[in-house]
Amino acid sequence: MPKNVNQKQAVISLETKKAFCQYKLEHPDYLANRFIKIFNLKDKKEMFSKINNALGKWMLGALATNCILTGKILQMKALKFAEKFSEENNFKASDSWLEKFKKRHNLHHIKIHDEANSALLENLPEK
Repeated sequence: MPKNVNQKQAVISLETKKAFCQYKLEHPDYLANRFIKIFNLKDKKEMFSKINNALGKWMLGALATNCILTGKILQMKALKFAEKFSEENNFKASDSWLEKFKKRHNLHHIKIHDEANSALLENLPEK
């Protein structure tokens, strides 16, 4: 069994799988997004794309002004964006969504100690 099996997968009936394979054989030039529309499947990349894009832009602006962002802040802001996009009404801002968002945007957990942010790099020892 593969190590990374924790991803959720859609359950597709055997008939749909057969039809999908037959259609792919008959139309080899079709792209995956065309098959997704034809067989009424959900594209994972499109799920909550408006919320993710809006939060990504907001986050870049916040980081540009040296704001400290926590996971809870990102989740709360994402929920605010979800209220504005009514078509994405299933959004929960779960911890797993947050981890995936942070991974997509290459965010890391950095612990800031008291005055560490105020030290000038020129004044730090080289060793």
